[in-house]
Amino acid sequence: MKYFQLLFFFLSMSLFSQEITFTKAPEDYLLYARDASNTAKVILSGRVKDKTKQKNYVLKVFRDDELYEQ
Repeated sequence: MKYFQLLFFFLSMSLFSQEITFTKAPEDYLLYARDASNTAKVILSGRVKDKTKQKNYVLKVFRDDELYEQ
């Protein structure tokens, strides 16, 4: 559950900063069915408003309070 809380925190911070507009993002408290390996796909998409400010953006995903890297 903390994984989704951190994800929502990141989304809300991005929305308030006005740098990224998400066109597809999970709704608050939305649950995802997990597969046999205890993972689920969460799809995000959006647009960067001012591409001159930053060239790279990073989405960090945490799972069980640890950075998740696949």
